[in-house]
Amino acid sequence: MQISVKELAVLCDKLLAHLKELNVEAIELPQDYYWDVPDPERYAVDEKPDSLTIGQLSDDLADLTQLIEDEREPVIYNFVDLAAIFRAIGEQGEAALLEQAYTKTTSIVNGTVA
Repeated sequence: MQISVKELAVLCDKLLAHLKELNVEAIELPQDYYWDVPDPERYAVDEKPDSLTIGQLSDDLADLTQLIEDEREPVIYNFVDLAAIFRAIGEQGEAALLEQAYTKTTSIVNGTVA
């Protein structure tokens, strides 16, 4: 399997544009910790993994925030952190994201900030 950097860019642009179309400006991730299967066990699907590790979304985001604020240069492993964030967003589902956007819009209209 192969995917080009251009294809990755198009996919990210389309998915982020979809969030904007839904009026989603920020995403609340209610869970923080998650189970992870370490590499290379993750890809050895013919065998049951021997171990699980625990990841933390807030830690993943903290690493990525350092990139945003130019406190650190990007490294390829940052894709692992971003993948965890993207997975959490995708697993929430569109209904939950729409509810968050609606709640925020309703709060602003009513004069409160959520």
